[in-house]
Amino acid sequence: NFGDEYNGNARDNYANCDVAGCSKWSDLIGNEKVARVYGTVSCSPGYCHQGQYYTSQESFMNVLGQPIGAVNERYTCCTFLALTGAMPSYCNTFDFTRNYLVNYCRTKNFQKYDIPKSKGTRVGRLYATKKSSHHHDYVFVENPQLITIILDKHLENNTSVADENIDIDVGQEGEMFPIRWVVGDVGSLEEAREMDLSHIWRVIVQTSNGLTYRRYHSDIAEVHVPPTLGENEISTGETRASIKVELLELVIERDGS
Repeated sequence: NFGDEYNGNARDNYANCDVAGCSKWSDLIGNEKVARVYGTVSCSPGYCHQGQYYTSQESFMNVLGQPIGAVNERYTCCTFLALTGAMPSYCNTFDFTRNYLVNYCRTKNFQKYDIPKSKGTRVGRLYATKKSSHHHDYVFVENPQLITIILDKHLENNTSVADENIDIDVGQEGEMFPIRWVVGDVGSLEEAREMDLSHIWRVIVQTSNGLTYRRYHSDIAEVHVPPTLGENEISTGETRASIKVELLELVIERDGS
């Protein structure tokens, strides 16, 4: 979490407030590569709790409307790594040598994340798999191609999908997707049987450069149901329900790598 850099309650237990020397981001001070993108990084006194601590740059944690700043933006890279096993391309600014940023996130883990020792299994520029020891719900795909298949009864016994039942979006930039869109719900029909999943769609995508992607998707999705108010207006808590979906959505790398 970030702490308020104006005269609030944030002390150096927050990632963006530090003591003299600013060891949390001292490697960014004087770094020309970072300065070209974010401006000069410093170790400036007079911020956070009663002005007793130091910050790096004028940022939105001090004044609304200001940039996020290099230090805070680098922490977002660590957040991506912790939650997805991946880091978006803007994080390359902070990767000074091989695995520098991954090691920074692990050894300077001021946000108290469970940081993996390395990026997830790499497939082109797609990182993280369901088999990772870190069970991610989302994954970052740098060059995604989103394929949407409209499910109807006419598809039940067909081996190919008609044009009117499919939509391909090739214009998307890198972003986060539910990991089930990327790797499927199960790895095989055998696994589906073991999990007692009754209705699985096997989707085979063949790209123009000869690559083949196989995905196994369930047409049953689990959704979160908002909490309701019971007697005396006390929330009964969030619940979950299973619904039959009308669309299958899957993501592959746009360049086929």
